[in-house]
Amino acid sequence: MGSRECRLQFDIQVADFARRNVIDLMLQDCLREFSAFDGGKPGAQGRFDYPYLDAYWQEKGRSPFVFLREGNEIGFAFVRSLGEDEVEMAEFYVLPSFRRTGVAQVAAKKLFHRFSGRWTVRHHEGNEPARALWAKVINEVAEGHIDRAVSGAQLHARFFVQ
Repeated sequence: MGSRECRLQFDIQVADFARRNVIDLMLQDCLREFSAFDGGKPGAQGRFDYPYLDAYWQEKGRSPFVFLREGNEIGFAFVRSLGEDEVEMAEFYVLPSFRRTGVAQVAAKKLFHRFSGRWTVRHHEGNEPARALWAKVINEVAEGHIDRAVSGAQLHARFFVQ
């Protein structure tokens, strides 16, 4: 099956701090969806805990990205350094109304190529849409061998991108 072209025009930008609150709202949706797989529970105020949010604007080695269509936020990604030669797609989310349009595939590929080198992607084995997305995109961008492993309910892929 060939790569589907993205049917929507959108941009990927490094998210400035002014977009933090919108990304936080999308992150809460992301964590709420993910709770179906990991059993996570919201706190007393109905919010899911994510202690690293502000670190993406404060710490070296963490990069927040936002996906924009006509100036509106339609998704985000958090990329973080795991050391000198490796980066991780720590979080990746596209609003449900923009899924199955090719946005996720295009955004992921652009981010992988932006940070060439060794990558790690993790996702829950029960998350079928994530499994399909990452399998397809990683197979298309990886140079050479893809190391795949399972740890608990997490699937891990390590690969190299030029």
